[in-house]
Amino acid sequence: MRCRVFALSAILPLLAAVFLSCSSNLTSPYDPSNAKMHLLVKSSTGIVTSDAVTDTVGNTVNIGINGTLSTCIDSVKLWVTIRENNKLSDSILTVVSPFSSSSKYSDTAWYNFVFNDTGIKVIKGTAYIQ
Repeated sequence: MRCRVFALSAILPLLAAVFLSCSSNLTSPYDPSNAKMHLLVKSSTGIVTSDAVTDTVGNTVNIGINGTLSTCIDSVKLWVTIRENNKLSDSILTVVSPFSSSSKYSDTAWYNFVFNDTGIKVIKGTAYIQ
């Protein structure tokens, strides 16, 4: 008898804690606010990184736009900033609907760039969420 009372007195507070901690205001993992974009760079030798890449002038460098929940990303704008002789110049590439409609959750779109001079190039991107 004591065992039943003890078990019941231990289980009731646990059940009460579970019911009180549950929330009916759950956010869907597929909500557009969870959409994200990441930039990737692939060198001509096939090395993919999200930080920096070193390559030879004249080789094709690929810039990848990786989208999580890519169907929620309406468009992406890329800025490639080139620093030459302490001067900055921007090259803006606007990409509209960069992802195929066949992939709902994650996809990567690649764009080719050929840099004809030495120097540091900074790549920035802005995703526009639907």
